[in-house]
Amino acid sequence: MTFEVFIEQVTELLKFYLPEEYAGAAITVQEVTKNNDQKLHALCIKRPEDRVVPNIYLEGFYPPVVFINCLPAPAGFPYPAESC
Repeated sequence: MTFEVFIEQVTELLKFYLPEEYAGAAITVQEVTKNNDQKLHALCIKRPEDRVVPNIYLEGFYPPVVFINCLPAPAGFPYPAESC
Protein backbone atom coordinates (compact mmCIF):
# COMPACT_ATOMS: atom_id res chain seq x y z
CA MET A 1 0.00 0.00 0.00
CA THR A 2 1.40 3.37 -0.97
CA PHE A 3 1.23 6.37 1.34
CA GLU A 4 -1.26 8.09 -1.00
CA VAL A 5 -3.62 5.07 -0.87
CA PHE A 6 -3.19 4.99 2.91
CA ILE A 7 -4.28 8.64 3.16
CA GLU A 8 -7.34 8.01 0.98
CA GLN A 9 -8.40 4.98 3.02
CA VAL A 10 -7.91 6.74 6.35
CA THR A 11 -10.02 9.73 5.31
CA GLU A 12 -12.76 7.49 3.90
CA LEU A 13 -12.91 4.99 6.76
CA LEU A 14 -12.55 7.54 9.55
CA LYS A 15 -16.11 8.71 8.87
CA PHE A 16 -17.42 5.35 10.08
CA TYR A 17 -15.65 5.62 13.45
CA LEU A 18 -16.49 9.21 14.36
CA PRO A 19 -19.31 9.85 16.86
CA GLU A 20 -22.68 11.18 15.70
CA GLU A 21 -21.82 14.81 16.52
CA TYR A 22 -19.12 14.67 13.82
CA ALA A 23 -21.55 13.60 11.06
CA GLY A 24 -21.23 16.94 9.24
CA ALA A 25 -17.51 17.34 9.85
CA ALA A 26 -15.11 18.03 7.00
CA ILE A 27 -12.17 15.62 6.94
CA THR A 28 -9.22 17.06 5.05
CA VAL A 29 -5.55 16.25 4.56
CA GLN A 30 -3.14 19.02 3.74
CA GLU A 31 0.59 19.13 3.22
CA VAL A 32 2.23 21.24 5.93
CA THR A 33 5.79 22.54 5.74
CA LYS A 34 7.50 22.26 9.12
CA ASN A 35 10.99 23.21 10.29
CA ASN A 36 13.86 22.67 7.85
CA ASP A 37 11.37 22.46 4.95
CA GLN A 38 10.13 19.08 6.16
CA LYS A 39 6.76 18.33 4.55
CA LEU A 40 4.16 16.40 6.58
CA HIS A 41 0.58 15.39 5.82
CA ALA A 42 -1.87 16.74 8.41
CA LEU A 43 -5.33 15.26 8.90
CA CYS A 44 -7.95 17.73 10.18
CA ILE A 45 -11.49 16.97 11.32
CA LYS A 46 -13.48 20.21 11.42
CA ARG A 47 -17.13 20.65 12.35
CA PRO A 48 -18.87 23.84 11.16
CA GLU A 49 -18.90 25.26 14.71
CA ASP A 50 -15.19 24.58 15.35
CA ARG A 51 -12.84 27.54 15.15
CA VAL A 52 -9.61 25.65 15.86
CA VAL A 53 -8.78 22.01 15.17
CA PRO A 54 -5.60 20.00 15.76
CA ASN A 55 -3.40 18.57 13.02
CA ILE A 56 -2.85 14.81 13.16
CA TYR A 57 0.30 14.02 11.22
CA LEU A 58 -0.15 10.77 9.31
CA GLU A 59 3.49 9.86 8.71
CA GLY A 60 3.71 8.33 12.19
CA PHE A 61 0.90 5.90 11.35
CA TYR A 62 2.41 4.57 8.13
CA PRO A 63 2.92 1.75 7.34
CA PRO A 64 -0.50 0.85 8.75
CA VAL A 65 -0.73 -1.48 11.70
CA VAL A 66 -1.77 -4.97 10.69
CA PHE A 67 -4.21 -5.16 13.60
CA ILE A 68 -6.48 -2.50 12.09
CA ASN A 69 -8.76 -5.31 10.88
CA CYS A 70 -9.31 -6.36 14.50
CA LEU A 71 -11.44 -3.28 15.19
CA PRO A 72 -15.17 -3.95 15.23
CA ALA A 73 -16.72 -2.83 11.96
CA PRO A 74 -19.39 -0.14 12.45
CA ALA A 75 -22.70 -0.20 10.59
CA GLY A 76 -22.33 0.65 6.92
CA PHE A 77 -18.62 -0.19 6.87
CA PRO A 78 -17.68 -0.67 3.19
CA TYR A 79 -15.17 -3.50 3.69
CA PRO A 80 -15.81 -7.00 5.04
CA ALA A 81 -14.63 -7.53 8.60
CA GLU A 82 -11.81 -9.99 9.00
CA SER A 83 -11.28 -11.98 12.14
CA CYS A 84 -7.99 -11.75 14.03
